[in-house]
Amino acid sequence: MRIFTLVLLLLIHQTSQGTTRIAVVDLKRIATESKAGKSIEAQIEAINNEARKELEAHEARIKAMDTGGKTGEDVRKIEELQIALYDMVRTRKYRITEAYRKAMSTLETKMKEVIKEICIKKGLKVVLNAEMVVLMFGVEDITEEVISRLNKVLPNLEVEKQ
Repeated sequence: MRIFTLVLLLLIHQTSQGTTRIAVVDLKRIATESKAGKSIEAQIEAINNEARKELEAHEARIKAMDTGGKTGEDVRKIEELQIALYDMVRTRKYRITEAYRKAMSTLETKMKEVIKEICIKKGLKVVLNAEMVVLMFGVEDITEEVISRLNKVLPNLEVEKQ
């Protein structure tokens, strides 16, 4: 934290001398407000809903088997199905999380490309994540421009189906 503060003070000093141009960008806002970010969230929600329905159907089958007058064999089958359901839930959760991570990684890569293009165009030397900045004066916020450009180059991002 101490090094970050010293670097930030140095950058502020250089900016006040007119030698370095700094901007901020809200990466979290871009991820949630861009078309691609919204697309990822909608697809993950749909995948989760589909998985939830499938798991509820399996649970219903197990409950239907779990009635009175069971034999030892019936109990064993029910336990096996419950274990299989647990494994299925765990595997599905892992796959959905992995698909989300991959999609967000692709979005982040594209965000960085867009930010770099804006930096070159505007002659910016440093771009900080807005969440890391407590106070800023004379620093340009390029978040809206990044969202606008990102929406043009990446209006949708397909999440890997699970």
